[in-house]
Amino acid sequence: VLENAIKNFPENITSFQQLIALNYTHMGLYNDALRIHEKILANENDDEAKRTALKNKSFIYSILGEYSKCRELLQLELSLVKDNRPDNIGAINIDIALAYQYAGNYKQAETYYNKAKKIIQENKGMGMIIDFMKYVEIYYRALLYKQVSNEESFELTLDAFRLSVDNEKEGSMLPYYMEPTYKALLFESFAYKGKIDSALTIFNGLPIRQFSQELHYLTAAKIYIIKGDYKRALQCADEMQVPTKDNWEYEVVFSRAHYIRGITYEAMGEMEKAKNSYKALLNLWKNADENIPELIDTKKRLKNLKFS
Repeated sequence: VLENAIKNFPENITSFQQLIALNYTHMGLYNDALRIHEKILANENDDEAKRTALKNKSFIYSILGEYSKCRELLQLELSLVKDNRPDNIGAINIDIALAYQYAGNYKQAETYYNKAKKIIQENKGMGMIIDFMKYVEIYYRALLYKQVSNEESFELTLDAFRLSVDNEKEGSMLPYYMEPTYKALLFESFAYKGKIDSALTIFNGLPIRQFSQELHYLTAAKIYIIKGDYKRALQCADEMQVPTKDNWEYEVVFSRAHYIRGITYEAMGEMEKAKNSYKALLNLWKNADENIPELIDTKKRLKNLKFS
């Protein structure tokens, strides 16, 4: 259908190419998707179209665990943003922070969150998008503090999120979007403190698909493993590989679903299935950055299984 659309509506060829590339990505045909984005970058003169192609290439390399390439592409995207779009500049700095965060470089991640925060604060009140970005920055920063086991900073950031929502002006739509996000962070807080039942009560009420909260399947799956509810843990892994409308978290959770399956099967005593899951991740991440925490743990676990 899309190939026919290109023939009949050549003026929209770039948009159709991007849709085809997205389909290839979800089919696991990453090289085919990358070739399309490279073709767009070679032939397109519009900066916005180039920015989209660079962002989509970064999306693919994130799935592949090649975060250093993600950061290079995001820096190129940043160079194409016009000075009058601080919302885009802030968003890209957050994307760069995430590319450091999930590669295990937490110090650099915080540096870029600080850059994004400065841009957002300097442009406060310049529109709903920049106001929305304020919450995005706080949200991901809180998850960073959880990853590095900095409970004090995590709780302070959680409180800051709550205070910002409470102080929103009457009539603002932001609380509608941010209340579920706050609950997701509260879920992470309970999980971190070991309050498993309270955490799962919140998790079961999260509008995950509606508000792009797939990232929290990672924590939920680990809780279910602790509880011995392996069926639910595997369901979380399956959900992590389902494309969504916005695909906000897909690039992070898709590959890590293999890791979740591996540790679940290992806990179940199904070692061959565990090995296959770990091998699936290593195959996907064959060129990944070496310091990704899940990659390090996967190699260690697979090595132990071979000698057990």
